[in-house]
Amino acid sequence: MGKEMQAGVFGRGMGTGFLRSRLLAWSLAVAVLFGATGLMTPLDDQLRTGRNLVQKQPASGEIVVIAIDDRSLDKLKRWPWPRGQHGVLASELARLGARRIFFDIEFSSPSDPAEDRLLADALARQSVEIVLPVQNIVSSGGGQRPFFPLGIFRPHVSEATVNVDYDFRGIVWNLEYERKTGTKVYPSFAAKLAQIDHGSRGQFPIDYAIDHRTVPMVSAVDVIEGKIAPAAIVGKDVIIGATADQLGDSYFIPAAGKLGGVFLHVLGAETLKAGAPVLIGWVPPLLFSLVVALCALFLRPRTAFALLATGIAINFGAPFGLERLKLYVEIMPAQTLLFIVAARMGWLSFRHTYSSRAVTHPLSGLPNLNALRTEDVGSIRPLIAARITNFAEITSSLAPEKEKNLVEQIAARLTLGSAGKKLYQGDEGVFAWFADDEMAVTLSDHLNALHTLFRSPVVVDGAQLDLVVTFGVELGSTRSIANRLSSALVVADEAAFEGLRWKEYDAARLKEAPWRLSLLSQLDAAIDAGDLWIAYQPKLDLKTRRTIGAEALVRWTHPEKGP
Repeated sequence: MGKEMQAGVFGRGMGTGFLRSRLLAWSLAVAVLFGATGLMTPLDDQLRTGRNLVQKQPASGEIVVIAIDDRSLDKLKRWPWPRGQHGVLASELARLGARRIFFDIEFSSPSDPAEDRLLADALARQSVEIVLPVQNIVSSGGGQRPFFPLGIFRPHVSEATVNVDYDFRGIVWNLEYERKTGTKVYPSFAAKLAQIDHGSRGQFPIDYAIDHRTVPMVSAVDVIEGKIAPAAIVGKDVIIGATADQLGDSYFIPAAGKLGGVFLHVLGAETLKAGAPVLIGWVPPLLFSLVVALCALFLRPRTAFALLATGIAINFGAPFGLERLKLYVEIMPAQTLLFIVAARMGWLSFRHTYSSRAVTHPLSGLPNLNALRTEDVGSIRPLIAARITNFAEITSSLAPEKEKNLVEQIAARLTLGSAGKKLYQGDEGVFAWFADDEMAVTLSDHLNALHTLFRSPVVVDGAQLDLVVTFGVELGSTRSIANRLSSALVVADEAAFEGLRWKEYDAARLKEAPWRLSLLSQLDAAIDAGDLWIAYQPKLDLKTRRTIGAEALVRWTHPEKGP
C-alpha cells in the first residue's frame, strides 16, 4: 500500500480521527443494540449448541427418570391414570430405596374422591420426601394464575415450581432457581433436585453438554409390576414424568430433538450439581472487542486485520474454556462490532488499493496518465509529452523486470536536473510532466538538452539500446488536462514525422480542427454537388519550346474556403 496508508488504514490527516471515532461509535451502537434487544441471541444459542456437541459429558447417574412412556400407557389403557395408581408407584419407589421422589405431574384438580384419597394415604405413609409441583399458568386475560396440589395432598409433601420459559422455537435455555407462586417463593425442581439453596439467584443456563442419553431411565410400568432391581433406585432421587409424545409435555432439546419436559429438570439439576453456573452476558466480551477494534484502527492494514482476526478467534474460542469453568457468555454482539470494523476497514483498504492501481502504472509504479488527467495545476504551466517512438520495438524482446529497468533509466534521464519533478507514464513509451513556471522561458534549451541525453544508449541486461525520443509541448490554456495532453501527444508525433526534436502546439489549430476532421465527408458532398473540376497543367519541352502534353489536376472550389 501507499505511504499514506502506513500509519493505519485511515492514513494521516485532520479528518482521520473523526473517521475512526465515527466508525467505532457506529459499530458500538449496533453491537449494543443487538445485545440489548437480544437480536443476536439465536446465533449465540447455535454456537452454544455446537460447543455442547464438542464437549459432551455424562450425567452423574444420581437422578433416575421414571418414564410414563408408551409402554406404560399401553399397559394401563388410559390417561390420566387413576390417582391411586400414582400412589402405588410412589409406594413401590419408596420400597426400592429411593432417596426422594419428585412428581412432574399436575395434581391440582380433583378427580374421583376415592382415588384422591388413595393417593393421599399413599403419600402419608412414605418416610421419604415426596415433592409435588406448583406452577403459574397464564390465564385468558393475560395474568398468571397459581396452581397448587389438592389440599389433601399438601400436608404430606414438599413443593417446588416446574415453570419454564422457552423461546420462539420452544427451546428452554435457562432455568430459575426459584419462582414466586401465589404469595410464596418456591424453589425450582432443578434447584430442589440438586439440593441448592435457591436464595433469589435468578436464572442459570442449562448445560446441554450433559448427554441426556446417560440419564438413568426406567419405565413406570416396570416399577409398578416389580420388575426393577433395587440397585437401580436405592439411594437416588427419582423424578416421575411423561416421556410419551402423545402426552404433549415435551420440549425441543438442542441437538437432541423433542424430549419430555422431565429432562429439563434433570439436566438443570445435573448442571447445578457440577457447580453453579454464572451468566456473564454480552457486555464483557463487547468491552474486550472494543479495545481490540480501537487498537486496530491505528495500525497498518495487515497488522490491523491480523489483530481483528485474533480478536474474533478469541471470542469464538474463549467460551469453550469459560463454560468448563461454569461461566457463560454471549459473543455475537462483540463479534458484530469486530465484523463491522473489519468490513469497513477492508472496504477502505480495497478502495485505496484499487484507486492506487487505477492511477499508478502497474509496471513502474509511476503515476499514470489517469493521475495526470485528474491533476489541478492551473492552466499556465506548460505540459510536456515525451514519446519514445521505438519503445514497443524494444520492449517486445524484454522480460517484465527488464522493461521495468528500462523505464527507470528513461525516468532518470527525463527528471535529470529537476528534483521533485512528478513524472507520469502512459503506455507505449509515453511520458508526461508539467514544466515549472520559471522554466517556461528556457523550455527549448531544456528539451534540446533532454534530447541530447537520449543520444547515449541505455544499457539493459548488458545490451545497449538506442532510444528515439520526441517531445510535444502545450504551453497552457483553459482547456481540460485531458485535451491539453492529447494536443501535446499530437505534436510529439508530428515532430517525430517531421524529424524534429520537439514541437509546440499551436492553439490556432483548434479553429481548423472541425474542417480537418470532416474533410473526407465534405469531399464526398462536393463530388455530389459538382464542386470539383479539372485543371490542366501544361507540360513544356524546353528544347523545342513546344507544349507536349498536360497534367490533369482535380480542383475544389469550396463555398467558404474558396479554391
